[in-house]
Amino acid sequence: WSTAIGAAAALMSVSALALLAGKFIAKRVPLKTVQRIGGICMLGLALWTAVEIFTG
Repeated sequence: WSTAIGAAAALMSVSALALLAGKFIAKRVPLKTVQRIGGICMLGLALWTAVEIFTG
């Protein structure tokens, strides 16, 4: 049980930190900028995946 309790506590802690970070970013960075950065990250991951598929 200790592993399950530790995992649940870790998930709650990380979720709380993500919530606080999201609020902080939302107050200081325009939504359009956040969307563009997210889009660039997704494009980068897609390209990386494509390269991995074709190069093994």
